[in-house]
Amino acid sequence: MAFFKHQSQIHEVRAIDGDTLRVDGEDLSLNVAQIDPHHYLLRQGARQTSLFVNQSGDHYQVWYQGEAYELIQQSRAALSAEPEAQDKIKAPLTGTVILVPVQVGQKVVAGTTLAVLESMKMETALTAAADALVKAVHCSPGDSVSVEQLLIELDFEIELDFETESSTG
Repeated sequence: MAFFKHQSQIHEVRAIDGDTLRVDGEDLSLNVAQIDPHHYLLRQGARQTSLFVNQSGDHYQVWYQGEAYELIQQSRAALSAEPEAQDKIKAPLTGTVILVPVQVGQKVVAGTTLAVLESMKMETALTAAADALVKAVHCSPGDSVSVEQLLIELDFEIELDFETESSTG
């Protein structure tokens, strides 16, 4: 059994037998053939699809059906630990920063894109997990970054007022 974090969700993955994976309690019957060290062929019934995986330590970049997914393998100890605020946005992969649409002092809402990275011609957007204030920006477009490199710091502790002031006549 293994646990993987994708965005802010934890997924449990367990191999049941040679052709069955259980993902979050749902059984998936599929055949997996490794083509080369990073390329896998998945067969589910008559359907066949390619999967590309690049691993760096506990970090996995997965490309499936034209989409990029960033997975981080989680230990049982990490899962039982107190959840911490995601106030430090770190690079989930080695790549190049292509966009940083935020600046220090900017108020952001949950889901706001904070930075976009490119790796192997695939783009990965990093977003705010909750409403926050951008405290620091440690990257710029064109920067090369490595896994776990600090990119942006957020402050969740402040009161944010996103309402616009109405003018009175």
